[in-house]
Amino acid sequence: MTIRRTLLVVASLVCTLASVAQSIGTTFTSGKLTYQIITNNKEVQVTSKSDQTVYSDISSSDFAATVTYNGQTYKVIGIGAGAFSGASFSGAITLPEGIWYLDNASFQTVKGITTLTLPASLTDIYYTAFEENQIGKFQVNANNKNFAHLSTTQENKEYVFLTNKAQNKILAAPGAVVKSSSFFGTNYVTTVTIPTQITELGDAAFYGNPTVKTVNFHKGITKFGSWTFMNTWLTSVNLSNPDAEYGISLFLGCPNLTKVTLPQGIKRIPNYMFMSCEGLKTISLPEGIVEIGKQAFTRTALTSVNLPSTCEVVDSSAFQWIDATTTLDLKNVKRIKSQAFGNMTALTTIKGGEKVEVLENAAFIRCNALTKMPDFPSLKDIDLAFYNCTGLNDVTMPATLETSERNPFVNCTALKEIKVAEGAEHFAEMDSCLYEIKNGKPYRLVSMPTARLNKAFYLQPGTQVVGQQAFRYAPVTEFIAKEGLKVIDGAFMAATALTNIELPSTMEEIHGGFGDSKTITSVKVLAKNPPMLEGAFATEVYSNATLYVPTGTKAAYKKADNWKDFINIVEVDVPNPGLKGDITGDGVVDIFDVNELINAVLGQNETPIELGDLTGDGVIDIFDINELINLILG
Repeated sequence: MTIRRTLLVVASLVCTLASVAQSIGTTFTSGKLTYQIITNNKEVQVTSKSDQTVYSDISSSDFAATVTYNGQTYKVIGIGAGAFSGASFSGAITLPEGIWYLDNASFQTVKGITTLTLPASLTDIYYTAFEENQIGKFQVNANNKNFAHLSTTQENKEYVFLTNKAQNKILAAPGAVVKSSSFFGTNYVTTVTIPTQITELGDAAFYGNPTVKTVNFHKGITKFGSWTFMNTWLTSVNLSNPDAEYGISLFLGCPNLTKVTLPQGIKRIPNYMFMSCEGLKTISLPEGIVEIGKQAFTRTALTSVNLPSTCEVVDSSAFQWIDATTTLDLKNVKRIKSQAFGNMTALTTIKGGEKVEVLENAAFIRCNALTKMPDFPSLKDIDLAFYNCTGLNDVTMPATLETSERNPFVNCTALKEIKVAEGAEHFAEMDSCLYEIKNGKPYRLVSMPTARLNKAFYLQPGTQVVGQQAFRYAPVTEFIAKEGLKVIDGAFMAATALTNIELPSTMEEIHGGFGDSKTITSVKVLAKNPPMLEGAFATEVYSNATLYVPTGTKAAYKKADNWKDFINIVEVDVPNPGLKGDITGDGVVDIFDVNELINAVLGQNETPIELGDLTGDGVIDIFDINELINLILG
């Protein structure tokens, strides 16, 4: 919350709504400056100009402790958020006594201030008040109880920081060093050595500093604030204290940063630490690092990533959008979070991975140069991990896999088959697809590979659930489910080629997913009670497709949410689910049942013994195929 917002909240507690409505927020101009009434106690702050133009040629004489409006005298107590953003000043500026706060970006990108003198009354400075400033030096009234200035010599020039009263914390650094106003802009300091008495660098202390290229740190600095060097022109960084507290976004957006030295023993790379440092090509990550923070190296130019053996967690988007890296060494990482290595378009080789247990949502999204899924012999949980990896064509799920809530291979357009390692207890390959297994039987379809040759899909008998995004972007044309299916969970998102759906009498719930399937012409639902349908079909489907429902149930479907929107509803007789030889469960005995039984004998699916053992000898074999052919031939 900004200082002004806090002030308004306090004001609202002590004022009646009527009185606040009459005065607070009113703006007026006095001299060169615009003011805003912020309390009913006749207090105002300097604010930005009403016409949205920036102030220019402001001098000390333009500031006042009190101003008059409509015959009333108001005390000036602060500089509002963004008030002087981009403004130009003339020489030394002294803020009047009575001002007690400087709000967010109040002196952002200002130019022309040779010396800014802050009053004794000042108690609050928002941490971004001086971001990207071009102030020559800071000076603080000696009677101020909260702030001070610290004069140093840098490159044989006076360089004056704004600090806390104890002078051990830098709050802001000057963006320009000048001898006089006539020399403004010509006498910059590019290398700054942090004084030994400084133990803390405040939030945004050097934010957007336009001149400093090198900063020399000492080991006595125990805390680096957040955004401290964000958007600066630093070229190199040498950190030496592994136990210091490092804030987020410390060097975010430093395009010229090419050399980084991290201290031995540092445990974690903070969130966004080097994000968008577009010139950073190499970095040595020392042993001892346990975690890489969120977006720590996003949009850098790293050519390779070699994680230390101590690293266990790579957080969300830590190395996302890196175009130059071809090789990745995971070492002993255990958990790879959402999009951690996403959009690494040149990545072809992944080493290590023996300890990886969890691959979160889109961990390797759009790594299009990757053709083979790395070996993860300890993997337990995977979720959408290889989303849109269009070059991926060789996949084997490890035997250790326990959980895969959503399709790990959405839109992997080169993938024809998902293999499962021998010995897996929870997953199996069936008909080139990935199924979750329970009690030795297919329970949930996890993924149909996008490039699978057979576009007509027959669900394995006994499967109860079609999982989230199982068919997303898949060019499946028909989906025919066996008896036993109960739930479809958002499975058909962007399955735009789908024309025919057949659902069994056991169907209970459908959770969306058909909104993009506009080409559907036939939907058959054999459930006598309309399944719960959460999320509608496309408008074109309701208008053009035929919904087939069991005889005597049309009225029920006409009342059911979303089902009732079908214009064409036709009743059909429900086939006998106990028909001998009906392996596919579609109510007829035909060549499709023969194909299903052949696949069962070849071990390519797991047809239940009660369906496939037509001879009654306790096994499914060639004799059952012969029996089925005889049934068809009569």
